[in-house]
Amino acid sequence: MGTTSHCSHPCALPMGRRKNGGVTHDDDRWPVTCTSCGASRDGLDDDAPCLSCGSTAKTVHVSFHDEGAVSDEEFGITALIEKQRPWQEKWHEVEAAYHAVTEVYSGRASGHHEEWKATALSFFRACHELPDAIAGDRSVSSATADNIRGAVRGDAALTLVADVDNTRKHGGRDPKKCHAHIGEMSWGTRETPALTILRECPGSTVERFDVRDAAMAAMDAWRAILSRSGLAP
Repeated sequence: MGTTSHCSHPCALPMGRRKNGGVTHDDDRWPVTCTSCGASRDGLDDDAPCLSCGSTAKTVHVSFHDEGAVSDEEFGITALIEKQRPWQEKWHEVEAAYHAVTEVYSGRASGHHEEWKATALSFFRACHELPDAIAGDRSVSSATADNIRGAVRGDAALTLVADVDNTRKHGGRDPKKCHAHIGEMSWGTRETPALTILRECPGSTVERFDVRDAAMAAMDAWRAILSRSGLAP
């Protein structure tokens, strides 16, 4: 009878063979995988990015085996998770969400139209959250974070990102603000899916934006802002 536990790095856990109340860990070390994508991190340093997705988040897989036939013992593991995370983790989330959008448009994404819509909204959410992630990273100066926020507010592509995500979060419509949502989706046996954002701002006619084009413009805008700010993902 065995018990397998998982904890996110960093954990205050011993390595090697340990025995406690009749329970022995048989392996020389516990395997470590990437929390974000599940790829193996064996052989990588603690601070090294994942070779598959670039994330530094880790999961330690701990396996305990009872030496007796029956055991009523319970085991608890406490994972100490840092509140402050490097802003690059959010950027890698943005990149992964953008890749998922391109997969939808390629026709390779599984699921149905509601899942495609959710995929697109995940990109706009992650992209909209990036300024907060940068501001929350202690390695980034407050002046740099403020400059980035100003650049984001002044960029048309990232303004559309904010309008879509704010509409998603708040649900209802504020007549004093722009309302943007994925209002049209089309697909067919000979066509790859296409999703369209409809945005209506006070005193303006409805604007239409293709989701993939909007996502591409947002990625280009962010790369330019990060480059000007001296930040490298």
